[in-house]
This record gives sequence, C-alpha cells and structure tokens, in this order.
Amino acid sequence: IKELALALERRVAERKWAEAALQQSELKYRRLHQIMTDAFVLVDMDGRILESNQAYRDMLGYTEAELRQLTYLDVTPEQWHAFEARIVGEQILPQGFSGVYEKEYRRKDGTLFPVELRVTLVRDDGGQPEAMWAIVRDITERKQAEVALRESEEQFRGLAESALVGVVI
Repeated sequence: IKELALALERRVAERKWAEAALQQSELKYRRLHQIMTDAFVLVDMDGRILESNQAYRDMLGYTEAELRQLTYLDVTPEQWHAFEARIVGEQILPQGFSGVYEKEYRRKDGTLFPVELRVTLVRDDGGQPEAMWAIVRDITERKQAEVALRESEEQFRGLAESALVGVVI
C-alpha cells in the first residue's frame, strides 16, 4: 500500500507539474498575442473570423464580438475577392502559406485602406486544412510616401526638361 501511495503521489506531482507548464505556455502565448504590434487574425476555412489581436481590431474599428460575426470577405472590398481566392487556391492550400501580398480592407466606418499580409495554413491532426493565420499590416503611410516620391520625381523631370529646352549645344 505504501508503494501504491508513493506511485500515486508521484503521478499527482507529475500532473501538477505538467499543468503548471501548460499554464506557463498559455500565459506566454497570451502575452505575445496581446503585445504584438502587427495585426493578426485566425479564420476557419469558410473565412469566419475566429480570433484576432487588439492591433487587428483597432485597425478595423470592430470589437472582438463584432468580428466573430464576420468573415474576412466582409472586411475585404468585393473587387479583391477573386484575387484573394486565387491566393488561397494557388499558394496557401498547395504550399501551406502565401507570399506577402497587398489588397485593401474596409473599416467598420466604410473607409478603405491598403494592407499587406502573409497567410499561413493551419492543418488538423489528420493533415486537413482547418484554419488560416494572417499577419496584416496597414500600409497607408507607405503608399502615401510612394505617391509623394513619384510626384517629386515627375516634378524634377519636368524642371530638368524645361532647363534643357533653353540650352543650345
């Protein structure tokens, strides 16, 4: 009986240690989830939003409860739906991930803005696709900088051409 009690005690201790390790792992994941500055979202294979971090919710202007009622197509303007379907069919499903790509999102207030994202496929224990993780960045500032640079280059070219018109060789 003493040996049985010791074995039972050891099993209880091992189980408590395993539970503590699991809690630590979950806490670490939760902290990472909360502090990431990049937005991320988990969607099922039908596109329903299952999970997101605060950065994603802030970017779109929705609460977590509101997002759980939506699909990623609900926050993607219709002109991007076919493009998105090609990314899923040609990259994510066969490779397990996408390259970085750009599209637009629609905020809760209806405004559109450019984003870049990379998607990774999540498979179940049987290897079947079960969900997709996306890391998403608002690239509005980058797009504005690109436009300003193009306009500056065009202005410079125009000045250079004007200066050359008066030069006789």
